[in-house]
Amino acid sequence: MTLLIVGNLPGNKDTKISLVSILKDMIKRMIGRPYGAGCLDSCLLEEKHFYRTKKRQLLVRQLSRLQTIQAYQAADLFIFPSNIECSPIVLFESCAAGLPFFVTDVGNSEEIIHWTKAGVLLPTKKNSEGYSIADVENSAILIDKYLDKPEDLKVLGASGKQKWLSNYTWATITKNYLELYESLINEKSSYHV
Repeated sequence: MTLLIVGNLPGNKDTKISLVSILKDMIKRMIGRPYGAGCLDSCLLEEKHFYRTKKRQLLVRQLSRLQTIQAYQAADLFIFPSNIECSPIVLFESCAAGLPFFVTDVGNSEEIIHWTKAGVLLPTKKNSEGYSIADVENSAILIDKYLDKPEDLKVLGASGKQKWLSNYTWATITKNYLELYESLINEKSSYHV
């Protein structure tokens, strides 16, 4: 199993070191024991494998757009535990790749799950400032249940791909916008007659 974290690493070395400590805690939770085997802290700072055992590895990468799309296509599951969003477009990207997604309750993620039938809402708490915080322990349990049923993940991924092809490609979206604009122009024209 490989956990790939894609994103821009902080530019500040001190921030990178604090990110290393957060990832060490994640590893401890993932494998049930403290960080030890695998790479040293410098691996993350040099953007190599951060952690590796015979069965699991954790990678942190800055990827180009093409590499990110390839990562979507190669993955089995997309997990998006965001703290705040408006409308998480990355969920549609996941659908385009036929990739099921798990997401915190941010923005209109629940609505996107309803539209695409491609995702699962992670147990989420909202703090007093309105940020969403994943319930990590219960989210891990939920994800484990799905990982034990790969056929369910395939159904979610296939549904997302089909819904994306039918409703959310740029060709479809631009056609819908054009039809909306034309209807508004025709409606406005009829007022002046």
